[in-house]
Amino acid sequence: MNLLPFFKNRLAAQITFIVVFLIPVVMVAIPLVFMPVFNAGVAMKESDARPRSPGLAAGIAAPDRESAEELIAIGIEEAYVDALLDLARKDSVMLSIDLRDSVVAMLIKGVPVRKCPITHFRMSRAIPHAARVDTLHSFLYPPFQLRKEWATIPKAPIRIMNAPKDTIEAEAMAGQEIPIEDNDVHFTLEFNRNLTVLFEQEQPPSSTSEFRKKIKFDLERIFTEARATIRGLKKKRLPEHKLWIEVTISREDAKAIYRALPTRLGMALRLPNPS
Repeated sequence: MNLLPFFKNRLAAQITFIVVFLIPVVMVAIPLVFMPVFNAGVAMKESDARPRSPGLAAGIAAPDRESAEELIAIGIEEAYVDALLDLARKDSVMLSIDLRDSVVAMLIKGVPVRKCPITHFRMSRAIPHAARVDTLHSFLYPPFQLRKEWATIPKAPIRIMNAPKDTIEAEAMAGQEIPIEDNDVHFTLEFNRNLTVLFEQEQPPSSTSEFRKKIKFDLERIFTEARATIRGLKKKRLPEHKLWIEVTISREDAKAIYRALPTRLGMALRLPNPS
């Protein structure tokens, strides 16, 4: 039906139609659109006029970068101290790797018996991501437990000597000093929580044979990890990303630490300051 001729040139009919059409629209728009906007505006004005609490504002505000780094540093320190206290309760040799102060220490019941300065260290870039604030304590505590070790030197060296034939020969041998072996030292400690610590001597290879021994040692470690990855893939398990720390110390310190480590070794780790 065409109603245009009826409303044409009839102002009263046009006004009546507009008013009747707008009444339901206004009745719906007021409670659904205008009132919520008005109430929100009033609430915002009252919130701006109300004095703010400094403590509440400080609690809600996101921490800046400096505060976040301080929080991470406190978490690292707390986990390190907890691990040391846990290891101090055990009557055994334990290891402490402090990357903040660059010190590797051997301790017995929490008392350091040998401190070895770290000349250089590197670590996997995945460690800071694995040790985030929410998982920092669980990554560093409880103390790491040794699972496997291998080195370029024997754990307990054996020296074979011929027994003296008589008293005269025994007296002659009594004054002889047993020379200390001068082998290069490289060893690797594999801990739980997928962490591997590599110890390297700061001195360069002492000979060509020692250099070849180091190359062979590194290749054996790489092939061992490759075989473990292949076995995992055969069992349809995704390979885990290895977390590693490489520590460089003197040859004498490396030799002393490796040969003093017990089979059931606990290790406390202190990460460097976040940057």
